[in-house]
Amino acid sequence: MSEPAIKEAMNCEMHFTQDEKLRRKYEIQEKARRDYISMMYNIEKGREEGLEEGRKEGQEQERHRIVLSMLQKGFPYETISQITGIPAEEIAAIAQSQARQIKE
Repeated sequence: MSEPAIKEAMNCEMHFTQDEKLRRKYEIQEKARRDYISMMYNIEKGREEGLEEGRKEGQEQERHRIVLSMLQKGFPYETISQITGIPAEEIAAIAQSQARQIKE
């Protein structure tokens, strides 16, 4: 405690911790700061998850488009399956879904 700056800091701390209004104001500010940081983290995380979900949806739509194009050209399910790696059952489901949409 020989350093005057340390002594002064300790006096300020003692005064601060004894002043209930000042301490409460500090706690509110700290909570607001932590809430803001948390909110910004969640926004960024949500954005990244949204982008990933969008990519997956886009890939799925492209897969369907390719399958439908190959079906329209008369490719058999097994050939489409071999080329795309999509199971023949899924190809049949895509074809049925497309047929339903055309009827509607």
